[in-house]
Amino acid sequence: MGIERRRYQRVTIKSVAKIAVPALGAELFAFVGSISRGGLELYCQEPLPAGKPATIHLTFLNRQGETLKETLQGTIRWQAKLGEATIAGVEFSAPIEPQNHAALWAYLTPDLTIPDAD
Repeated sequence: MGIERRRYQRVTIKSVAKIAVPALGAELFAFVGSISRGGLELYCQEPLPAGKPATIHLTFLNRQGETLKETLQGTIRWQAKLGEATIAGVEFSAPIEPQNHAALWAYLTPDLTIPDAD
């Protein structure tokens, strides 16, 4: 088994995304397989260009079953064919923190409380 290089724990999430990729001049639909504070895994029909920036418009169900939305910036780090689909990894430009993505923070860290913003 290889060495684990991820800084943050990955969790599964019930989510879909629209990925805006300026290099493609398009916005693509994808399913999200898993997410961490540092990135996510996408499954889509079209290839995504590795090394290119992307804006991810995420729609997900929180732990209470409510539909929430977050927008994240990142870079497509890798992509590979998976049957008729493409699987890709996106690294966020900045890790998810409670002050910039409160809903995702609460999803990823259900046992932690959000620190006071004094």
